[in-house]
This record gives sequence, structure tokens and C-alpha cells, in this order.
Amino acid sequence: SRPAPGYILQHIQRLADPSYVCLAIAENRLEDAPLLRKLHQGRDNDGRARGYDDPRGAAPVRAALARFLSAHVFGRDVDPDRLCISAGVSAISRLLLIAICDAGDTVLIPAPYFTGFDGFLHSSQVQPYPVHFDLNRHVDHSIDPPRLEAALVAAQAKGRQVRALLL
Repeated sequence: SRPAPGYILQHIQRLADPSYVCLAIAENRLEDAPLLRKLHQGRDNDGRARGYDDPRGAAPVRAALARFLSAHVFGRDVDPDRLCISAGVSAISRLLLIAICDAGDTVLIPAPYFTGFDGFLHSSQVQPYPVHFDLNRHVDHSIDPPRLEAALVAAQAKGRQVRALLL
């Protein structure tokens, strides 16, 4: 394996210096002590909220969500280690598309849709296949399963590999 770049090694060495501020990372350790005091006033908190944590989401949050989903949604145990929590629909949707799609795959999307989807669809290298709905007929934005199924068949007839339906 390649050695770590020099700036990373310097960063690690300087972490113990309370006056060190690394502008390459979005963390300000100069405020740790006052922030931790404030965090501990409101609830039991180990301080992880002040910086980066597990990329799947904080373990206590995933555990609480698993309990909620188990009791109120699925009616069976949900393993918190199988959950991923992210800040924002774009971030989590992109992660999901990368996990389930290959470059060039197609995603069905009821249209009109949030224009922010185009950015993460493009960066995930998947092709959108808009399924247009008549907003005069579907005023409540309800989904029309037969229309989605027809779009799936049409996309497949065009040789598109449909991997997902984005709702």
C-alpha cells in the first residue's frame, strides 16, 4: 500500500496541539471544550456529534430508528447495522444508486420530479427514464402502477436495463 501523503501525517501529528486548526477538514477543535460543556448540559452525550462519525450514521440514532421501524413499520426486528442514515435525499439516493446500479442502467422516475435528482443521477452514471403523469388527472400526485408498469415494459423494449424506481 502507498504511504499516506505528507500533509496527512503532519495533520495527525498536530492534532494534540490545541491551537492547531486544519483548514482542509470541516472541524473546528478550538471550540471542543465549550461545545462539549453545552452538549452535556442537555443530555448524555459522548461528544461524537462535534465531528465526523460512522458514515452509516451515528450508532445510537440507527438503534433508535431500528426500534421504531421494528415496532411501528415492519412488525419484525430491524438490525441497526443494516441501516444507513444520511443528511438529505440527494446524498442517500446517490449512495443507493451506486449500490444497486451499474453505469448506464436506467431508473424510472415519475415526472415531474425534483430537479435536484438530475445531478445525483448524472454523477451516479445512471439514465433517468421519466414517466410523465397528467397533473390535472393526478392532482394529489398519486402513483399510477399500470402506467409505471407500461413504462417499464417500454424501457425494456428499447433495450434499457431498468434497475430502480425512484419515488
